[in-house]
Amino acid sequence: MYHFKPQRHENQNDRFNAWTFLESGRYMQAQAQAKTVKGVVVAGDEEQNPIVGAALVVKGTTKGTTTGRDGSFTLEIPAGFDVITVSYVGFISKDVKVEDDLEMIIRLEPEPPKRKKKK
Repeated sequence: MYHFKPQRHENQNDRFNAWTFLESGRYMQAQAQAKTVKGVVVAGDEEQNPIVGAALVVKGTTKGTTTGRDGSFTLEIPAGFDVITVSYVGFISKDVKVEDDLEMIIRLEPEPPKRKKKK
């Protein structure tokens, strides 16, 4: 008959703790790389009126927001992404690269008027 000594499971706990430490470091690094951008979307004409309700989406994700009453927005850009698509009815959609300047002014150009078809 064999008698086994009970083994302590400290090794497993040490491995778990090391894994947890490494993963938490990756999480913190990803959080550190995420950016929060703020700005305003305005019409690209002479008056440059704020555009209320313009849609902003981080390209390649489903993360987005809309502009407020004064055309302002705040959007968190996940790590690894740096382009925002901005759109609004009656204006030409625009892809904007997010630079280190986190206060942005985005100008959307009005769509050209559509010509009426002759009958």
